[in-house]
Amino acid sequence: MNRLMEETGEIATQINVMEDNGIKRFKASPSKEKIASEIRDVMQVLLQIVRHYRIERELAVAIDGDVKLAISKGLIQVGS
Repeated sequence: MNRLMEETGEIATQINVMEDNGIKRFKASPSKEKIASEIRDVMQVLLQIVRHYRIERELAVAIDGDVKLAISKGLIQVGS
């Protein structure tokens, strides 16, 4: 859990840099690549949790349901 909190904090830092907000805004330049990298790190930690608890199937079902709901609400477009 500590690693997840650390990585989430790094996303928050990058968002503050992108939004020109917070203390660390003076220490770094905004970078889409940097925020994408931090999001990837959080996703890796979340997948480690999924594997640890062996909930791959349950996650797939939950994601599938969310995607179908987003499509039905017009939030996601599928195809051309």
